[in-house]
Amino acid sequence: MRNNFAKILKNIGNNKTFYYFLCLLCFSFLIHQYSQNNSDEGIITAGAWNMINGKEIYTDFFEFITPGSFYLIFFTWKIFGVSFFTAKAISIFILSLCAFGIFKISSEFEKNFYTYLVPFLYIFSTNYWPIINHNFYNIFFVIWSLYFFINFLKNKKKSNLIFSAILTCLSMLFLQHKGFLIFVSIFSFLLYKLYVNKNKAWFYFLVLYSSISILPLLLLLMKWPSSLLYYNLIHIPFFRYTEINKMPLTLFFIFILFYTYFFFTILIHHLKSNHQTIKNSIFYFLFFTQLLFLLSSLQRPDLFHVILSIFILISLTPYIVKIINLNKNYFLRHINYCILILFMFFIISAPISFLLSTNTTSNQKMENLLSFIDKNCKSKYIYAGPFLPNMYFSTKKINPINYDLLLTGHNTSQHFLDSKQKIETHKPDCVILNYEKVKKFKYNTNNPVDKYISKNYHSVLQIPNSSIEIHKINNDIN
Repeated sequence: MRNNFAKILKNIGNNKTFYYFLCLLCFSFLIHQYSQNNSDEGIITAGAWNMINGKEIYTDFFEFITPGSFYLIFFTWKIFGVSFFTAKAISIFILSLCAFGIFKISSEFEKNFYTYLVPFLYIFSTNYWPIINHNFYNIFFVIWSLYFFINFLKNKKKSNLIFSAILTCLSMLFLQHKGFLIFVSIFSFLLYKLYVNKNKAWFYFLVLYSSISILPLLLLLMKWPSSLLYYNLIHIPFFRYTEINKMPLTLFFIFILFYTYFFFTILIHHLKSNHQTIKNSIFYFLFFTQLLFLLSSLQRPDLFHVILSIFILISLTPYIVKIINLNKNYFLRHINYCILILFMFFIISAPISFLLSTNTTSNQKMENLLSFIDKNCKSKYIYAGPFLPNMYFSTKKINPINYDLLLTGHNTSQHFLDSKQKIETHKPDCVILNYEKVKKFKYNTNNPVDKYISKNYHSVLQIPNSSIEIHKINNDIN
């Protein structure tokens, strides 16, 4: 056993890929050092903070996503201590594993200089992402589920299919609709294989994958009532979330064009070179999956959600480079290079812009805000709205209402009435407001919560060069 361990250490020592990804892990910490607990990350930190304070998800506080992300941070805090650093550190580690997964998928088709460059560019492209985030965690499980399924298609090893199913299961526990997409993609492909091959083995694979993947639904039903889960995880996100997230589809259609380019470039190459059936079928599966995830970004087609969804195109970039290099026509080859450079430009332009604009001013504003709250807000409760969930963990105070974000169009009238009654009952001595932030959601202040705050609280601090205000309760209310 000692000899085996020594052999493993020796292999690691000789493995340049290991050291490369160790460097990428350090690079990940470097580029995410300026990020802070913003509103998008606050959804998860606020939920985990509620759990640290003894609240139960779905029953004591409302959430519209599956519970995996909250439990990940909750247990991270339980093991390593409650801090923003530990939540960020586990997320950066997951980011590095995402990059390694993309590398492994790329390596299945082509291993060259660009296979190593792509993980670096992927990590760099995330420097503005909120990585303590359910969307991001979900993609980690999706990437590795795809990797194991690709290997299953190549060697038919049952263990690869089981790993793929387990990771599909976990992806649904972290984000229901995108986890369901990877399930639909793999299930459909197995069904197609069963139809084409008329082989009992494919029926067995289909049942095996489905049985293991569907476990999250059973786990959720065991812990919470099905009616509560339907309302939180299906009704609200599918029938109300999209109402406040309508935006131009320009970016989505740009990447649909890139998707089309990737698809036909690979298809034409395979038709010319008479590639084996198994490799063709894998590519068809990957492009079907990629289309599903691109379409899923329509729920909110901003840069973060669209770039997050194109992990398969990013993985196939080294293979595209190889195909381009095989083209003997100088003009066509360079036209293809230009398209590929444009593709990468859309991915890395925002991170470059973020890096150039990063400064310590926003961190200083947050420190000033937290210092004021610490000195002037003594209640254990604080209300931060309409969309400032990050403030609950940052201030280490408790949300008096059941909702970490309260947005007209997303939340119901009953949610606002319940929240107004909770604020009335708990009487937080301070509220933090930022109405400018929610203009993009077409937020309407004509609601019970804002009317109550306007009547019973007064402004005491406006953060300079910011739209954040702190209001204190009127003396006659205490």
